[in-house]
Amino acid sequence: LYAFDEVAGIVQICKSNGVKVYFEQIYADIDVKYSRIKLRNLPNFKKQIVYWKEGCIFRSYIENGEVKTESYIYAHFQKKYPVSINSYESKPSAFIINANSFIDISNEEINLELIEKFSDYVDEEKDEKDKKKYYKKKAISFLKSSPKRKLLWIRKKLKSEKIYKPCPEGQYE
Repeated sequence: LYAFDEVAGIVQICKSNGVKVYFEQIYADIDVKYSRIKLRNLPNFKKQIVYWKEGCIFRSYIENGEVKTESYIYAHFQKKYPVSINSYESKPSAFIINANSFIDISNEEINLELIEKFSDYVDEEKDEKDKKKYYKKKAISFLKSSPKRKLLWIRKKLKSEKIYKPCPEGQYE
C-alpha cells in the first residue's frame, strides 16, 4: 500500500502496474490561486485558519456557529512563500499559517474569536479576482513558453483529468 500526493505521475505508474494507492486527503494542499489560505483538496469555509501546533498541522473553522478542527500530516505550500519562522525572537509552540506570514498564537486558545480575527476571507468577489489574476498570469506564461513546453503542459493536463477519480468502493483503488 502506497500513498502519494502527486496524482498525474507516480499514481499513474502504480495503477498501470497493479499497485494499490491510498487516496484519502490527509494533507492540507494550499491553493496558490488565492491571496488567502484556501485548500485545493478539501472543502473550504469562510472562517477558517490553518495552523501548526507542537509539531502538527491543523485547520479549525466555524461551521454552524461551532468550532471544528481537523488534523493533517503536512501542509503542501506549492508556490506560497510565508516569511520564515526564524524571524521571531523565540520559536513559538503554535502559529497560524497565513498567506504571507506566520502568526504566533503560542498563548492563544483556538476559539470563535481567534478564527474570526485571523481568518483572511474577504468575500467571494475577492476570491474571484484572485483566481482571474492567477489564470491571467498562467495564460501569459503559457503563451510565452516554447512550443515543446506547451505540448508537455497540454499532455500533462489531459492525462491528469483522465487519471484522478475518487474510488467508488472506498479509499483504495
